[in-house]
Amino acid sequence: MNVYIEYLTEMGVEVTVIAGRNKGEPSSESVHGADVHRIKTDNSSKYLDRNLFAYNGFKKINSINQQNSIDVLHLRAFPNTGFFLRPIPKPDSTAIMLDVRATGISNQLYNYISRIMIRAQHRLADHTTVIDDHVKTGIWGKNSPSGISILPLGVDMSEFSPGQNKELRKNLDIPPNAKVLGYIGHLHKSRELTTMLTAVGEVISDNPQVHLLIVGKGNGLGELQKKAKTLGIEKHITFTGEVPFNRIPDYLNSFDVGLAYIPNKVQYKNQPPIKTAEYLSAGLPVVATNTPGNKRFVTQGYNAILSSDDSEEYAAAIEDLVEDEKLCARLSSRARESIEEFDYAKIVRRDLIPAYKKAVEAAGYDNSDRYTPRIK
Repeated sequence: MNVYIEYLTEMGVEVTVIAGRNKGEPSSESVHGADVHRIKTDNSSKYLDRNLFAYNGFKKINSINQQNSIDVLHLRAFPNTGFFLRPIPKPDSTAIMLDVRATGISNQLYNYISRIMIRAQHRLADHTTVIDDHVKTGIWGKNSPSGISILPLGVDMSEFSPGQNKELRKNLDIPPNAKVLGYIGHLHKSRELTTMLTAVGEVISDNPQVHLLIVGKGNGLGELQKKAKTLGIEKHITFTGEVPFNRIPDYLNSFDVGLAYIPNKVQYKNQPPIKTAEYLSAGLPVVATNTPGNKRFVTQGYNAILSSDDSEEYAAAIEDLVEDEKLCARLSSRARESIEEFDYAKIVRRDLIPAYKKAVEAAGYDNSDRYTPRIK
């Protein structure tokens, strides 16, 4: 959301943000020209915390609306506000735009429940955006209702650029001649990253110069560390833990190849992975699993190598890049150009502002030329 805020305020849009407040953060401040109000929460996935956050957040929205009329409420979809589907009562003269990023991912039951809740939220909103057609179909089926537009995930290309960060490699004790495979993301057990690790183990057995750098945290970290020892490749792997977002470009510049391993599971397969867009924006050749989400960003043989999520096939795809420098160079040369349409600078103008207008028009208000979005 911070990227939306930055580009919206640059365009002269007045923005107020309701966000979670962690320890040490101010209750209110200005960020990129937007007024940010933070509500105390631990930002966890606990339903009680999300419902309390929504209750207090919607109270704050009503208070703000009484002082300065809100034109558009940009509301993140379930489960971000728990079981509060919208403010009650609905703020006067305010259009609600529902922003759907994904269905529940922890398990298939939660995925099913989240689809039901998102459908209900859509009926209460004036307009809904979804990140991808595959996600829309996964929620509503082929005959989706009206009032839905695509607001794709993307990347702030101004934050990423091709390059080599040899100093960071040295600080991480990665051998100077290593071929570094990189993965960045949440290490949740449901992502089945042990399969990716098995594939990398097969590659290392034939290419001992390969080193895997995994950036992120999650409940699957211990399992991955144990798997690395079982495979006998722990000396070829570096786990960094969580890294601040503003350091992510530095870490991507320490990769030689980006691994966009997404399991072909209902919870994950349709969502375009931000990591894939970031790899490409950094000019990296990519080995991606052939999920619908990944294929939103990559094209086989043009800017990436596609593979199934099977460990043997994924290992073979990695080896194609590890052992073919010309192929690496060719994919890398096309990577950044291939992702330009997903630059947030373009998405805000091309997709977000028109979605706000559709919400206002659907709500029947006459303020379509003036916007004060309150983004959460």
